[in-house]
Amino acid sequence: MTGGRRGTENLRARLLDELEAARRTLDGAAAAAAGLLADQCRLDGPPPGGTRREQEALADVGARERRRLTGLLDALRRLERGDYGACSRCGGAIEDERLELLPATERCAACADA
Repeated sequence: MTGGRRGTENLRARLLDELEAARRTLDGAAAAAAGLLADQCRLDGPPPGGTRREQEALADVGARERRRLTGLLDALRRLERGDYGACSRCGGAIEDERLELLPATERCAACADA
């Protein structure tokens, strides 16, 4: 399902690139959250209500990127086991177009919609 050794190497490289991008995004969100907290602790900092939305938005980014990291790590494990591209629900092949758009997906389109 990976197109041979070269296909496996290309997939691994892509998954690792996506993993690194997710880590950078998560690190950026954590740094921004720390900056907001530091600003709130200053006596002359912005009022807490104004940054509440920012904190919630950063928390959402953090949660989304942690899920993305987990999915990418799982995809790398599947690649190493040799079952990357197989649907975890029905066992059939996940469509190439779907894997191109969602490299960490575990389900084919039919099972994802079910």
